Amino acid sequence: MLFVEKKILRAAGIQSVVFLSICIFVGVLIREDVQTKIMANVIEDSGKDDKASHPDYIYVIDAGHGGVDSGTLAANTKYEEKTINFSIANMVKALLEQDKNTKVYMTRENDQFLSPEQRVKIINEKNPDMVISIHCNSADNLDATGVEVLYNTKDEESKELSSECLGEIAKSTKQVNRGLLEGDNIYIVRNSNVPIALIEVGFLSNKEELNYLLIEENQERIAKGIVNGIRKTEGKRTKI
Repeated sequence: MLFVEKKILRAAGIQSVVFLSICIFVGVLIREDVQTKIMANVIEDSGKDDKASHPDYIYVIDAGHGGVDSGTLAANTKYEEKTINFSIANMVKALLEQDKNTKVYMTRENDQFLSPEQRVKIINEKNPDMVISIHCNSADNLDATGVEVLYNTKDEESKELSSECLGEIAKSTKQVNRGLLEGDNIYIVRNSNVPIALIEVGFLSNKEELNYLLIEENQERIAKGIVNGIRKTEGKRTKI
């Protein structure tokens, strides 16, 4: 009887050891599976973060003038160029950022003064694919109207970008296309290390065009034209 009891106890002990071993083995498998899934999620999230930190396209939008520098004034001095520039610049930014793979920087985020040197410093530090600088025009000839774009004569891609933006704005707004102008005498154009288009969106000195530029819907048309011009030149630049 004692011998049988010992056999039973021994068998029970062996079963316990086997059961414990199985539990440990299963536990190890579960832990490895969990760790594998965690690492996969980490790699996936890392890829997303990497994509966010390395967008396909980077742009700088420069709203001309600002702060104490109001830019061109309308004939009655009530409307300031800097305000129209900033409004259109933000519309361009919003349209570009509809593409999640795009990063847009503004040279100024509010009504602040920035020197040409400060603007160029921002541009060249960000090293974007392209730069758009937005301005309004003025002339002694009060009948002058239309859009013109200035480019860097030493940068063929600047000329291409400027040409595309000019054509698309004129198509979108039906404004007069005044053509391309050499812009090397302008500091920001001359010193930008990347393709730049300085866009004069219309004449505040012309009463009819001033009224056109003050309407939000028309500013949106200009912004869409600029963005269409940018899209047509995307992917054609090799970064430094």
